[in-house]
Amino acid sequence: MSIFITHLVPQNLCTKIKGMSQAGLNFCYSFIEEIDPECTYALLITSEIKNHQFNFNNYKIIPIQVRFFKHIGILKLVNILFENLKLIALILRKKQRNIWFYNMTTHIWLVFILLKLFNKRCFVILADLSPDSLSSSITVRLLFKADGIIALSPFAQNQFIKHKNFHILSGIVNKSLIDSEMELNYCSSNFLFSGVLEEFTGIDLCLETFAELPEINLYISGICRNDDKIKRYSNLYPNIHYVGFVEYSEYLNLLKNCNFVLNLRNPKFSENYFNFPSKVIDYMALGKIIISTFYYPNIPQNLYFYCDYSKDSLRIMVEKIIKISPDLLSSLNADLKSYVNSEFNGLIWKKLIKTVENN
Repeated sequence: MSIFITHLVPQNLCTKIKGMSQAGLNFCYSFIEEIDPECTYALLITSEIKNHQFNFNNYKIIPIQVRFFKHIGILKLVNILFENLKLIALILRKKQRNIWFYNMTTHIWLVFILLKLFNKRCFVILADLSPDSLSSSITVRLLFKADGIIALSPFAQNQFIKHKNFHILSGIVNKSLIDSEMELNYCSSNFLFSGVLEEFTGIDLCLETFAELPEINLYISGICRNDDKIKRYSNLYPNIHYVGFVEYSEYLNLLKNCNFVLNLRNPKFSENYFNFPSKVIDYMALGKIIISTFYYPNIPQNLYFYCDYSKDSLRIMVEKIIKISPDLLSSLNADLKSYVNSEFNGLIWKKLIKTVENN
């Protein structure tokens, strides 16, 4: 693999950069570690106004950020234009033909179009797509021009069924998680809900359900545009603990104390069909027991607990799994770790990337 283009900041600064996704960051760092691109261009997310001097401790990761002008309004677009032109010039100078993008965002539309005109082969790792957004029609058209696509969500195949070089691989295992010594605490019945804390990810269902389960602790961490409701519930119900958007090391400490994790995607939101939560792979790598309100056809059903998107269904499932015997928990813990280590490792990604490029 030659060149990788993504939004990237140092791991310890994720909480300091507005709009950065910890899950996306984790995926990209695991991807870079396993695939070892010749060069990674690290874009700064456009929602961040300030210019930063990042140290990635990796000479192959090159930050690309332009804030010549105040980063608002039309001047923001000028900065992005210069950023795109700078990135294109650096890529053309390297004379590499294979270019990989993490997602097709508006930020890199121009880069993608011009590199195609310069006869570069452009491939996309499709982690997220919001089909109802204003820009989605342009994004989808550009994706059909990609020389190859690896999508994380199996549902994306329906959108790109006519693409001749489309593949699905739902995530990459984080070696540091596999090698960690995080074990299940068989005396714990703590649950974790983490990520983007919005309606489409199920935060409302989560709060309303655990408000009726006073004996079971719920820990909530992540990003939220308006967390007033979460704070209100955490003040009213002693079993609901809200910690906000915390650094990754603190998140791992929180996860260490939770045997059970929640993936409560709301099926009525279309974006959930074009996104596979990469944190699910991380949870599996750690052997955590998952409750999901979303059915994933590419993950064996015996490795997670599926329930309907309703308060009654979730409550029944929570009450059921906290009664699982330690022996069964231990067996499931081992099965989860074994599965992700065999299905989402770096070697499988390397083989797939080679296949996509050869096609």
